Amino acid sequence: MSRRPLSVLALAGLLGASSLSCSRVPNPFYIADGEGTDEVGEGSESAGESEDESGTDSSGESSSNGDSSTDTDSGESTDTDTDTTGSAEDSSSETEECPVATEGCPCGPTDDCFPGLVCMGGICLPGSPDCTAADPTVDVAIDLEWAGGVPNGTDTFNCLLNTDISDAQVELTFGFCGGNLEGGSITMTPGLGVPDVGGSFVEVTSVNQGGTHTLRIDTASLDFVFVEGSSLFEANMVLPWTPSIVDTDCEVTNGGCGMEKRVSIEGAGVTVFDGNAQQLAVDQWLWVGRAVDACGTNEITAAFVVAG
Repeated sequence: MSRRPLSVLALAGLLGASSLSCSRVPNPFYIADGEGTDEVGEGSESAGESEDESGTDSSGESSSNGDSSTDTDSGESTDTDTDTTGSAEDSSSETEECPVATEGCPCGPTDDCFPGLVCMGGICLPGSPDCTAADPTVDVAIDLEWAGGVPNGTDTFNCLLNTDISDAQVELTFGFCGGNLEGGSITMTPGLGVPDVGGSFVEVTSVNQGGTHTLRIDTASLDFVFVEGSSLFEANMVLPWTPSIVDTDCEVTNGGCGMEKRVSIEGAGVTVFDGNAQQLAVDQWLWVGRAVDACGTNEITAAFVVAG
């Protein structure tokens, strides 16, 4: 058999039947309309779950105060937020735990502190044994009604007395006195356990001289002596013991005349400081509403009660 070379056409036919034949291959980047949405959404949801599990807040906020956080959307770091709430609460708590006017705590609005304490630098501290702090509950109020003013010298009246005496106060009101004393009221706080003397007509003696007015009310069981002025001279004449004004180691402060210092009154062997009151004995009491050395002149408002 003789061999014949293949013709060009024959060779082309063989190649076309085998290696040169075409087939359709899917395009991996082609996405038809409506397809692939669920897959993308699921991918986003899983990514969100991954963020939650990792503890990163995509809003850029941190779960603990004072830490900086990262915004996962923009990639920028947010400013550090410092929490000062805790310190404010601590400060408020400290104030609530330190009552005003008590030892080691702020003084009252007018530098008031409880008895035995003095206001120094805005803080209530224990007072010196020679300067007891004023008790804000102690007061002696004298209100007299005169026709034509307080007469000089000594005058005696017969007045109708009414009383209101309790643990809180001793209040005496009187009227129908005749003469130029129309009436009046005197109140001492606290009551200090003074017994009630009831209402009745009583003798009232007024002594006004030397810049001091002394008023004495004599009842069946108790004598009430009130002093307004600079001297205890007249009180010395009627009390069973001699009261005296005693200097103290209290701080000198600025007052109406310039320099003032709180002093005390001694009676029956007991010293009672300005702004204090005390029962001296079973049937003796003393209220010192005011006792101040004002530029060398004493200013006294005091009440004594003794057995009649």
